[in-house]
Amino acid sequence: MGVSKNSENYNLWKERLSLANTGKIRSLETKQKISDSKKRDAIPRFWEKVEKTTTCWNWIAFKDKDGYGKFKPTITECVRAHRFSYELIKGEIPEGLQLDHICKNKACVNPAHLEIVTCDENIKRADNQLTTINSKKTHCPLGHPLSDHNLYINCRGRRECRTCLKARKDKFYENHKTELQDKARSYQREKRPVFKS
Repeated sequence: MGVSKNSENYNLWKERLSLANTGKIRSLETKQKISDSKKRDAIPRFWEKVEKTTTCWNWIAFKDKDGYGKFKPTITECVRAHRFSYELIKGEIPEGLQLDHICKNKACVNPAHLEIVTCDENIKRADNQLTTINSKKTHCPLGHPLSDHNLYINCRGRRECRTCLKARKDKFYENHKTELQDKARSYQREKRPVFKS
């Protein structure tokens, strides 16, 4: 198929051809052909990267910094391997929900070991999360209970012991007593109204 120099699409065609020759753009048809062929090849490629044991199905290919397997079903798409496995075997994951590894093995792609949960539930179930560890604490480091009248929730949403908080404030005041009193006196002098006669 040729494009005449008198055609209005000639300049557009010439620009796309030069970009295609430099490797900066591919035609939509080429991208679609590659995408379709990769989708067909994705399932066998996926199972080549799985090592099945008696309990877990371990992902033996690339893992991200958190230890989760990564898989590219197409050239442009990269997904976590356990999500691909779950959607392949059990179906779609509802929007806003996450998969929790019941086996606590992040490299596992066995759908039987994956459960759909909310983000909050997933965080609570994690053993090594600081928020989970702190939420399970019932007493402060000095042994005061973190409940009822002794519990204070600060502006960041963190739990604090009122007894320890008061002790810190009292200690700070004792260490800076004269400095604070001097600042208060100077402030009062500045704000005192001046009467002119």
